[in-house]
Amino acid sequence: MEVNRKIVSPSVSPFSHLVKVGDLGEETLDFAVPLSEDQGQALCAALGLLGIVDWTATAQLCREPGGQGVSLRVKFALDVIQSCVVTLDPVRSRVEHSFINLYVPEAQIDAARDGSDTEVVLGIGDSELPDALTEAGVDVGEAIAERLALIIDPYPRKEGARFQQDVGQDFVGDGSSVKKHGPFAALGSWRSSN
Repeated sequence: MEVNRKIVSPSVSPFSHLVKVGDLGEETLDFAVPLSEDQGQALCAALGLLGIVDWTATAQLCREPGGQGVSLRVKFALDVIQSCVVTLDPVRSRVEHSFINLYVPEAQIDAARDGSDTEVVLGIGDSELPDALTEAGVDVGEAIAERLALIIDPYPRKEGARFQQDVGQDFVGDGSSVKKHGPFAALGSWRSSN
């Protein structure tokens, strides 16, 4: 899918694909959202990931009826590599997700927050106000990055890894344990004998 370079342009954000909505006509705009190596590294740093593999993302932008707002539909899939919270070993998991964001002019959102008579139409199931549609346009990359941050596992765990429950034991990555040594180890054994 080729995109008109006049409509999509890079910005200063580490993962950004800015679409200039002023140039968006009545037709639906379908396009791929690539991830460069530099953007992938910046996204990994921002999200605390070890790596991103097999990235695919497609987006669709179209004007809402009445022309005041635009809707963004995105589908993306990737493998994320994270550190296991128990062993610190790399853990690879597949993430596939789709979402829809609605963007309306900032003035409409401000008016809705102030309680004026301005109507802001929300989609079915929306619990929040739409995102602000700025003069710069819609940052599709930023929308994907925000959604990815919400859905990745905050506590990735290698298969079979578990925390040791015994206070007197130190955990070893394979699930076995060893006796603790140190200033409080004797206190622990004294306490258990009484």
